[in-house]
Amino acid sequence: MILRCVCCSILLYVVLEQTVKAEVTVDEKGYQNVLISFAPNIPSKNGKETVEKIQDLLKSTSNVLHTATGLPISSATFLLPPSWPTDTWEDINVNPASSEQVETKPDIRVDATEQSAFGKKPVTLQYGGCGVAGHQITLPLDFVSSTEEYPKGKQLAREWLKYRYGVFDEHGYPGDPFYPDYYRIPGSMDIRIHECTNSEVTYIFRKPTPGDVRVCKMNSVAGDFGYCRAHPDEKSAANVTSSLMYFHKDLINMEHICGKDGRPHHSTARNKQNALCNGRSIWDVIKSSKDFKKTQNQPAKSIPKSIQFSYIQESKPRFVVLLENSDNLFEKGKSILFALRRFYYDLPLKSKLAIYTYNRDVTDALPFIELSAKERSNLDAIADFGFPATTICTSCGLEKAAQILLQDSEVEKGTILLITASSLDKIPDFSQKLIESGICLHVFRFTDKDNPDDQTYDSLASSFHCFSQESLQMSMDAVDVFHGLSRFLKSHVPEYNDNFEIKTVATGNMSAEIPLTIPKDASAENYTLWLRETLGSSSIECKAGENLVMLKSGVTGTEISSFTFAPVDDDVTCRLGSAKLPSIPTQVQMTTRKKHDIIFDIWIHDASTNKEQLPIIIYAKIYSEGYPVKYANVTTVVKSEENPKISEIVKMFDNGHGGPDVTQGDGIYSGYFSNFLTAGKYLISVRIEDNNGEARIGKGYPLILDTCCGSKVYSEDHDIAVPTFKKEKHTMYAAKNKSPEDGYPPSRILDLFAWIFQISTKVTLIWTTPGGAARYSLKLFLNREDAVSNFDTTGRDIKISNIESGDIGKPLRFDIPLKDLDENVTYYAAIRSWNEFNKSSEISNIAEFIIPKPLDVTSTTPGSTTDGETIKPNPPQNSNKTIGIVLGVLGGLAVICVLVYLAYYFFVKKPRRN
Repeated sequence: MILRCVCCSILLYVVLEQTVKAEVTVDEKGYQNVLISFAPNIPSKNGKETVEKIQDLLKSTSNVLHTATGLPISSATFLLPPSWPTDTWEDINVNPASSEQVETKPDIRVDATEQSAFGKKPVTLQYGGCGVAGHQITLPLDFVSSTEEYPKGKQLAREWLKYRYGVFDEHGYPGDPFYPDYYRIPGSMDIRIHECTNSEVTYIFRKPTPGDVRVCKMNSVAGDFGYCRAHPDEKSAANVTSSLMYFHKDLINMEHICGKDGRPHHSTARNKQNALCNGRSIWDVIKSSKDFKKTQNQPAKSIPKSIQFSYIQESKPRFVVLLENSDNLFEKGKSILFALRRFYYDLPLKSKLAIYTYNRDVTDALPFIELSAKERSNLDAIADFGFPATTICTSCGLEKAAQILLQDSEVEKGTILLITASSLDKIPDFSQKLIESGICLHVFRFTDKDNPDDQTYDSLASSFHCFSQESLQMSMDAVDVFHGLSRFLKSHVPEYNDNFEIKTVATGNMSAEIPLTIPKDASAENYTLWLRETLGSSSIECKAGENLVMLKSGVTGTEISSFTFAPVDDDVTCRLGSAKLPSIPTQVQMTTRKKHDIIFDIWIHDASTNKEQLPIIIYAKIYSEGYPVKYANVTTVVKSEENPKISEIVKMFDNGHGGPDVTQGDGIYSGYFSNFLTAGKYLISVRIEDNNGEARIGKGYPLILDTCCGSKVYSEDHDIAVPTFKKEKHTMYAAKNKSPEDGYPPSRILDLFAWIFQISTKVTLIWTTPGGAARYSLKLFLNREDAVSNFDTTGRDIKISNIESGDIGKPLRFDIPLKDLDENVTYYAAIRSWNEFNKSSEISNIAEFIIPKPLDVTSTTPGSTTDGETIKPNPPQNSNKTIGIVLGVLGGLAVICVLVYLAYYFFVKKPRRN
């Protein structure tokens, strides 16, 4: 089958361009239109109780947000699954969801995935850098019902700030390579804790195992550094109220944010917020949002009103199929009717469908009905395609279809599917109500030399909520016609359950001599054969090797029949039992096991303005069974609509290196595209594959962390393999201008790190190759402020001309001999990259290290520190926050004990023995 090469992409582009999305807005009352949805794995049995518990959680979250930022939640809407029996609910009024509400990505999604790699607490899927709003908040069902020591409203409020404003955690994560919960400066014995508190806190190291009271040994090479957890002592923690974004389960009084109302921000802490936001405070990022430009005169102490809750439920789809009944389509009539019958039997329960045929007049082939029964009545004669194609009134059919959908006004959304071989005779007389409705028109046009493709239907686009058109050559064979039309019809049926998938795995003419082969698939629950004739199971023979496969009869109707069989551990070959039977067009569907599908979504982040075209970031989210998919092969092909022969491949990564990917293993792959040859439209095709069996499902890590996520999402070492998959999605992007002749600055380096290994003669700097880098400038500074703000005018240049940039994502390292540096001096390293036209990037994150004294061998091994279990940070004004190890008292007590024992031994115990 040969379709117009960009038809799918044009379809998606037009739909996206004409769809208006509802978003959270902010006014003097607070956040409006917060949308909450439910994953298919949420049971409907206790749905009403679940909704009520979430309402209580949102109320406490609203109070926390009001205290922290001055903005509470004012209104929230629950989008309920269509399968939930809400008609039995009392005291809750559920209304039909509008097309706008259904098409909007929910802000919060309630999920019941077990062993989630993201943990058991709410988590925001953050894909962009500082100030970029998150993708969505996932709210675990168990968290909603659990009893937490740490206030649950505060935990959800933290995720809301990440989601809404693109801020990040100010605490560290145990074992994280970039953002650990505590760390040493390379070359130093000092321990530093990631924290942002408004008052000084003393921390005590304890074993993470409950009941283990042994003292943590933090100074030896084989000690407990990195294993023991830091806990604030109860007395110093009592008065700590900020920052809300610094999570520690023992600091439950957090309610304010750093940088607001004089509360200190520790810009030197090595946490995710400082790294990605270049030392900016949480409030500094939040207050730059448009939310606070509109509400800057709002009284800070205003009392938030109660949240206004509303409830909506998505209705089942409504379709009107318009089929041209003329001799234009006579040659392909059987294939067209086979596709229509397949569409009829595949529609979900409670869908509404009408089929009208038209030529000069409009005829009811199937009146507008609700498909409420699983076993549907026979769809008898639909069209005979015997009318001369002399007077084809397509406009009459469109007026009829629009009238039927508008009369059924309880539900706004509806779809008209037009199958025709003729040009539009005239623009129908549509009502204004249609233009304001959620009704869409999709046209499937058969073309040949007598009926060439034209643009007459494009004039209808402005009358519908969404519009698309694609064409197919009439010269295609019967199987290709059926396959193309069947795909077109199915593509407009929404998926109501992402627990499983129904997909076509084989299509072809089946006969006694020409079998149809169905490949085995580990994810299959069952297979269904659909035939364009009425046959019994005895007329078909299916085998796996030499073994017969049992067929179970399904649908038996006019010119259609179906049979199902269970999966086996081999390919299955089916053929007709008699050589006297003519070949029959056949399609095979596979239904995957529940929770065994691939969820694939794409989007673009674009910061361009009308005056300046900037690089775009392309994102792909890949999930299976509710878990992120790791190690997939993801590539994007970008083509200019003006010159489609020229294309560029963009390799996409999920590596967490910060430019542009911020978290490794979260199932979001990303890549830059910047080579805009001209202004205009670009076709973007994102392809995902299982990477030759290397792709894995990231399930929950055995040691569930308190919060997620640092530089990576931790999952089990024995990851589960993903069944073979290969998918592709398309979208269009309109570039405002072409790329500048001298290119774009390279992306900022966010993972610069310093190491001083034991008995080493050098400092090793490590970072990842950013996009667009041709060379680097490396400097050392004696204070952090110069590294951040005075890179060009201060600092010591380090020559690194021998470093080759390499491919994006490639790890790089550079060694600085210790002999070139001063002993016992703290250095701050920063790096800047340049493109081939000498455009420079932003300054990297700052890597701090200290040159140890030659005899101080204990200071060179990452992971060692001095003994002790209590550490106390310097006062907040000390930018280094160096933690002193409290040893004096313990050491003095130890000496006194030894002296007392010796005195007792020599003057009491020994004389008694004698």
